[in-house]
Amino acid sequence: PALSATQQHIGRMSSAFIRRLIDEAGATHDLIIFDTGPIPGSVEGLFVTSEADATILVVSKGEKQDRFEKAAAYLKVVGAKLAGTVFNRAARDDLRVQGLTAAPKK
Repeated sequence: PALSATQQHIGRMSSAFIRRLIDEAGATHDLIIFDTGPIPGSVEGLFVTSEADATILVVSKGEKQDRFEKAAAYLKVVGAKLAGTVFNRAARDDLRVQGLTAAPKK
């Protein structure tokens, strides 16, 4: 976890370090999920998104459109492959506002 990181951990952070971590974990796991800080704004996000096979951008309810566009542009600059977006804290009615159709409740 980032909150337990020390200076020695931060000094080792690089794209090469993340690539090695992915390769090592990939030898025994089919799926590896990194939960980084906000994009842009987190140092680890730069390294993880540039090395990951795919990135899912999480957008919270109430986020401004320009903030989403800035994050998507940042991901493009670092070479991230944007696989999709999760709208966090959204209610079914929020999807209707945007002209989208929510899946029926089960």
